[in-house]
Amino acid sequence: MEKTQARGLIRPSHQLPQKRSGLVKLLLAAICAGAIVARLQTGSWFLFGVSSTRTTADEGTHGVAVDWDTFWDTLPTRPKLEYTPCFDQTPLGGPFQCARLELPMDYWNGTTDATISLAILRSPAVVPVTDPRYGGVILLNPGGPGGSGVGFLRRGGDAIRKTVDVKDHKHYDLLSFDPRGVGETTPAVDCIKNPTLDHAWQLRVMEEGIFEASDAAIGRLWAMSIARSQSCSLPLPDGEPDIRKYVTTASVARDMLEIVERHGEWRETEARRLLGCVTNVPSTLLYKPEEEKIQYWGFSYGTYLGNTFAAMFPDRVGRLIVDGVVDAYDYKKSLWSDNLLDTEKDLQGLYYHCARAGYPACALANQTSVTTAKGVEDRVLNITYSLYHNPLPVISPSPEVITYSDVKNLIFAG
Repeated sequence: MEKTQARGLIRPSHQLPQKRSGLVKLLLAAICAGAIVARLQTGSWFLFGVSSTRTTADEGTHGVAVDWDTFWDTLPTRPKLEYTPCFDQTPLGGPFQCARLELPMDYWNGTTDATISLAILRSPAVVPVTDPRYGGVILLNPGGPGGSGVGFLRRGGDAIRKTVDVKDHKHYDLLSFDPRGVGETTPAVDCIKNPTLDHAWQLRVMEEGIFEASDAAIGRLWAMSIARSQSCSLPLPDGEPDIRKYVTTASVARDMLEIVERHGEWRETEARRLLGCVTNVPSTLLYKPEEEKIQYWGFSYGTYLGNTFAAMFPDRVGRLIVDGVVDAYDYKKSLWSDNLLDTEKDLQGLYYHCARAGYPACALANQTSVTTAKGVEDRVLNITYSLYHNPLPVISPSPEVITYSDVKNLIFAG
């Protein structure tokens, strides 16, 4: 099958797909099931290029359904961290706690006195702050930009805790937040004010697929991008502070410094509450103004954010993990070429190791003859291209159709 490489994208030759084998159907069913489960668990189309910013209801404290529009909008915004229980206990930690933190909209130029209300979620350590095994707080960012830290910690907190906690040695608070303009943090960057219309628009974008999904897709996606982006830049009513001017990476890094400071305050207050005393608090628990250091784990764009923090505040870095590192130059130029090249390298590694392991360790390997990396690659491409004209229907209580674009996006994002 003829194919052309253009910035890491493969353009199909539009040949009619061949009939799927039973093994191919099984493989695609597994891919589809994973995509559906991820979508149901996250309530998000993020892997396919669309991310829901708000959840409407969920299980809150004591199993009571929480309407997030009501909960977050009524949670008071404070200049200090004042936590409220907001989710049931997780398998590996205590009940989640929520807070809203008041921070300046403009830190540096004095263009406005307006503030933001930062939505913060905390997964408490399994030991109190007064326990010698308490290791402090780890601040998390899932990437994006625009990823919800609140949603990320809720869904992935236990997996993070399994990685960072060491039994009988160190246990950490896990803390994340919705960056300014995102999710439950207010004011939000809302380009389409009506949530129903916004969701419908996102579904339209998703259904168009990737650029090569059809002869018309690139023109439609370009027009929709122009319409949304330019509508998002329309001026606000006079006197209304414009958060769109202050959603820079530097501003988010500055917000992180404030979170670190406010956590230091909270840590000392919590220690005094637990010890029942005003004095004799261990020095390691005392708040150290302008000296508190960050412990941070950032993924994808979160690596760019973490490196920005380190460049702005080098003396405030304790430990910093950058996971899935973004090339800063490539990112700033909006090229994303490294992402495509690295994805292709990963795929070549998959083909090689599949051939090395053979069948049945790798379902894509030949059952009756020698497997080569090129043979595995051809099989993956044939499976993918077969969906171009014949998407795979998934019969279930939540029916689905898995398309060529879905699989390409899943490979790229997964």
